Amino acid sequence: MHALQAASPFMSMESKQELAIMRAQMQGEIAGMRTGAMRDIAAQRSEDTRRGQDVGLQKTEKTVSASMERFRKAQEGIQGRFEQRFAQAERKIADAKTKSEKAAELSTIRQAELDRRAAAANAIKAAAAGMDMEELKKLEEEERATRDEADRKIDQLTMQSRESKPSSAPAPPAGKPLNDTVKQQMQEAVSKGKTREEVIAKAREMGYDVSGF
Repeated sequence: MHALQAASPFMSMESKQELAIMRAQMQGEIAGMRTGAMRDIAAQRSEDTRRGQDVGLQKTEKTVSASMERFRKAQEGIQGRFEQRFAQAERKIADAKTKSEKAAELSTIRQAELDRRAAAANAIKAAAAGMDMEELKKLEEEERATRDEADRKIDQLTMQSRESKPSSAPAPPAGKPLNDTVKQQMQEAVSKGKTREEVIAKAREMGYDVSGF
């Protein structure tokens, strides 16, 4: 095209017109090529952006999943230690002989629950990095349910500690102890024809404890 343009002064009018038409066509083709190239570049950039967003979303999902997993493991350890401590408190309260011993153990298990709550709060705080509000809210709801269950169990244990144990001491005598003289008289009465039941009933009327007869 540059060579033809340079030779245009020597061309006829018809050739010059053909040259102008050819140049216009070529300019149109070049503009179309540029438009297509720009369109392709824009499409490629859009695709690159979409892929970048997908990769970013995957990374975010992996971060949230890892945070949740760390919290789950930490929470399992915290809850496991509390369950062991609670079982220990149940045994100690069941074996305690005085109210003060029971009260001391109840105070200890309540403090253990406060320690568990503090540890759980720290675990949630550590897991919250990179986590969306919905997931964080879910963790907090689970912790509230765990606290409610711990409160219920401690309240139940408190009620159990207030229940009095059945006395293991022997029952007091039902009357005066039988001495040898009274026993001999009762035996003589039986030997003379009185029934055992009649003799025992008579001794009870007189205020004696006949459990040894």
